Amino acid sequence: MAKDQNFMRKIRLILFSLAALLVAVPALSYRVAAADEASFLPTKRDADGRLIGDIDGDGSVSGKDRLILSRFLAGWEDCRKWFAADETPGSAKCGDALTWRLDGGTLVIEGTGPMWDFSTASSAPWAESDFTALSIGEGVSSIGNFAFAGCSSLSGQLTLPSSLLTVGDSAFDGCAGLRGELTLPASLTTVGAYAFADCPNLSGPLMIPAGVGQIGKRAFSGCGITGAAFEGKAPAAGASVFGELGTGFTVQCREEFAESFTADPSYSAYSGTWHEYRLAVLSDTPGSEGKAVASGKCGDDLTWTVYESGLLEISGTGEMWDYSHEYAAIGNHSYRDRSTAPWAKHSLSSLRLQEGVNSIGAYAFYGCFEFTGNLTIPNTVTTIKHESFAGCSGFTGELIIPDCVTTIEEGVFSSCSGFSGSLTIPDSMTSIEASVFYGCSGFTGYLTIPDSITSIRQYAFYDCSGFTGNLKIPDSVTSISQFAFYGCTGFTGNLLIPDSMTHIDGYSFYGCTGFTGSLSIPDTVTCIDIYAFYGCTGFTGDLTIPGNKSHWDDARTNINDYAFTNCTGFSGNLIIGDGVYNIGTSTFSGCSSFSGDLEICNALIGKNAFKDCTGFTGNLILGDGVTSIGEYAFSGCTGFTGDLTIGKNVTSIGTRAFENCTGFTGTLTLPDNLSAIEGYTFYNCSGLTGPLTLPDTVTTLGVRAFSGCSGFTGELTVPASVTTIRSNAFEGTDGITSAKFLGDAPTTAGDTVFGSRGEDFMVYRLADKARWPEPGSLWKEYKTAIFEQ
Repeated sequence: MAKDQNFMRKIRLILFSLAALLVAVPALSYRVAAADEASFLPTKRDADGRLIGDIDGDGSVSGKDRLILSRFLAGWEDCRKWFAADETPGSAKCGDALTWRLDGGTLVIEGTGPMWDFSTASSAPWAESDFTALSIGEGVSSIGNFAFAGCSSLSGQLTLPSSLLTVGDSAFDGCAGLRGELTLPASLTTVGAYAFADCPNLSGPLMIPAGVGQIGKRAFSGCGITGAAFEGKAPAAGASVFGELGTGFTVQCREEFAESFTADPSYSAYSGTWHEYRLAVLSDTPGSEGKAVASGKCGDDLTWTVYESGLLEISGTGEMWDYSHEYAAIGNHSYRDRSTAPWAKHSLSSLRLQEGVNSIGAYAFYGCFEFTGNLTIPNTVTTIKHESFAGCSGFTGELIIPDCVTTIEEGVFSSCSGFSGSLTIPDSMTSIEASVFYGCSGFTGYLTIPDSITSIRQYAFYDCSGFTGNLKIPDSVTSISQFAFYGCTGFTGNLLIPDSMTHIDGYSFYGCTGFTGSLSIPDTVTCIDIYAFYGCTGFTGDLTIPGNKSHWDDARTNINDYAFTNCTGFSGNLIIGDGVYNIGTSTFSGCSSFSGDLEICNALIGKNAFKDCTGFTGNLILGDGVTSIGEYAFSGCTGFTGDLTIGKNVTSIGTRAFENCTGFTGTLTLPDNLSAIEGYTFYNCSGLTGPLTLPDTVTTLGVRAFSGCSGFTGELTVPASVTTIRSNAFEGTDGITSAKFLGDAPTTAGDTVFGSRGEDFMVYRLADKARWPEPGSLWKEYKTAIFEQ
């Protein structure tokens, strides 16, 4: 398809050029600057080297002549380039000595010399190709006009070769996917108009090399850069080089070159564009740090220097040494926890890490909260050791972690609350260690976690409350440790848990109130630990937990204590699959908005598990795999309707398990394995109807076990196994008209077992059973009679 499109574009270009040529035949007297013509055209020149051409043949030179010729030249030039791209088999040309090719998703530019210019973004030969990365090889000396304009699919860091001299007009215009700090090579001399316009994710401070002599208008407008520092004189420049940012944008220069930025218009290098921005000289600029006040070694081949301005500079090559931290006295009565590094004793204001540093030592800048401005991590750093920047709360702006970084140890950026914007974890990393971004509450954009990450450790993003947008956990992650996203209240949209996940640790998403929509836990997850989603009030749809259907109990899914407590926003169904083995204490307590039926097939049901889940509107189905129901498990679940059937393998039901479940409208079926019905178990379940049948395995009926169950009707049969009935066990069961005991009178019986009854209520017993009422017996308040079995 791409070849067909390219072929049709070539045909259109040929036709356009031929049409222009027919108009241009009667060339007489119009002159066009040699810089505007294509040198390969068979044209005549005058003595000054200028083209001759009265294009429309009217005997005079006009703007119409110039327009026709310029369109012809542009069309002919693009046509030549398209055919040149097919000259060499297996190779496509984009310059006289440059070729381009696709390597997977990467566009590779190779060779030497300049790239051709293109008249529009769509005329570049790769315009119809799919690529997300760009590799420009050493030897390339220029990037042509419109070369990559509008390539929004380009992403990641942009690396320019050290051989580059020129970046053409609109070369990267609209490449919104490019991100990170933009580094211009020292060889660069020219930046064309709109060269990097509308690249909002290119950020950080920009260093303009001394050799740059020309910058076109709006070259960096719409970029995310926070300031510009010039190493040399002011280049000739078009209007609004950095966009219309006014004095909120700072241009820095060395003192020796300040005049070139401030001179009046008669000065040859003057450009009015520099008057649009704030100019910083001397102490605010490169080279004006003042004298060195202290220095030393901080690695085998690294040195540190503190300047009068408060700048700390680390330079050289290799790895930094590791340090520790200590409580150091400040004044007479206060102490401060800070790094033991030698520079920590000095007054610091900024940090500069030079290219060549390979690793940043442990605790190197711990507690250096005086640092301000952006933190720039060199492209040579591979490892940042534990707590190296912990407590550096003065850093501001976006934190860019270069792709070369493979390891960031625990606590590195903890309490760096000044960082803002989005955060992208590079795909060179495989894990996010403990407390790395703990307390970084200033982030205000998206968090991007790449597919290379396999684990997110404890406290990794604790209290990073400013992140916004969806949180996507990549398919590569197998575990999220405790407190990983605790208090990240700013996330919105759905939370996507991948199938690769096996464990969600305690407090992982505690208090993440911004999530919305449904939540589905994959069946690969074997543990949702305590408080994992506690208080995530924003979820609004279904909650699905299928569980792991392993034959081994210890491999099936556990939903531990308080995992979803007070997730009040869920408004759909709660679907608990037969792979769930355990539902812990208060797991869903307070999730008041669930609707529909609730079916639990196999799980142990803990204390308070569904307490006050008032929103359920359908049946409660407890399957045969359920073996125990904890106290208060369904207390206050007023919305359940229909029958209540408790699975046949349940052996215990805790105190108040179904207290105040007033919505049931059908019969109650109890399992044959039940040994006790504890106090208040069915208290005030006033909607249950029909006869009440107690299984012949029950030995104990607790205090007010069925009190207030006014809907039961008919005769109550008490099996011979019952030995204990506590006070008021059946108080308020006014629909029960009599009780038939099949065994001896219970050895323990509380007061008013059946409450206050009228003369119509009868207690029936067998004649041969013991301990039935004598004068003064506790049964004396009820009429008794003997029945034949």
